[in-house]
Amino acid sequence: MLNNNSLIDNQLLSFKYFKAKNNSDKNLLILHGLLGCADNWLPQGKIFSEFYNVIIPDLRNHGNSFHNVSMKYEEMANDILHLLNYLQINYLSIIGHSMGGKLAMLISLLHPEIIDKMIIIDIAPDRYITDSNFKLLNILKSIPLDKLKNRDEIKKFIKDKVPNFREVDLILKNIKLNSQRSYEWKINLQALINNINLLADFPTLDKKFTKPVLFLRGENSNHILPQHYDKIYTHFPNAFIKTVSHAGHWVQVDNTDEFIKYSLEYLND
Repeated sequence: MLNNNSLIDNQLLSFKYFKAKNNSDKNLLILHGLLGCADNWLPQGKIFSEFYNVIIPDLRNHGNSFHNVSMKYEEMANDILHLLNYLQINYLSIIGHSMGGKLAMLISLLHPEIIDKMIIIDIAPDRYITDSNFKLLNILKSIPLDKLKNRDEIKKFIKDKVPNFREVDLILKNIKLNSQRSYEWKINLQALINNINLLADFPTLDKKFTKPVLFLRGENSNHILPQHYDKIYTHFPNAFIKTVSHAGHWVQVDNTDEFIKYSLEYLND
């Protein structure tokens, strides 16, 4: 696995890269969701690298990537195109979860010529209510990281504030020790708070991506419901939707086996 954490160009996204174990020349880009990072996807990335060269970037304001006050999806799409140009990749498949799914959809609509196959995880090209995410982001911002001694204390603080939040361990991957040996966020929380309404929406454009697209929804999630189907089929007329059992919004974590099964059946078809 290659890393790109020591960047000369600070506008290049940090990324993780797995070379295909079967020496395939096929490429697979994985785009994480809000508060995610490349590290969250390493277990699944290793599995997909049996068949694909796998690229997993940290999106702007996440993980080890650069911070920016703006988070327009069009700008984030340009970040990805810049990375692909750097890697000399001009044709690939994409998996995108949540915010990363919206970004993947936008890239496919603006640049369909570079997309082979696409999997969208538990999100539609629609506007969503931001209340829960806005509340969570402000709770995370309120954590006195510099006064907490270890990750267990930080984890307890979050769980005390959000008792039903199941993805705490994934969120904690966005915390690091600074040079003063105190904890700080890798993510740009203020930028995420300021842009949450923009991220909850989807750009307005009159375009279609006509290749088959796999949408995977979590059985216990409300992010892809019949009310979202019109928006999906408007932009992706050959979409097909599958439900991953016993899964919430973080489909790839809640039922990894079924997620991998459906994904590989589609990708390798």
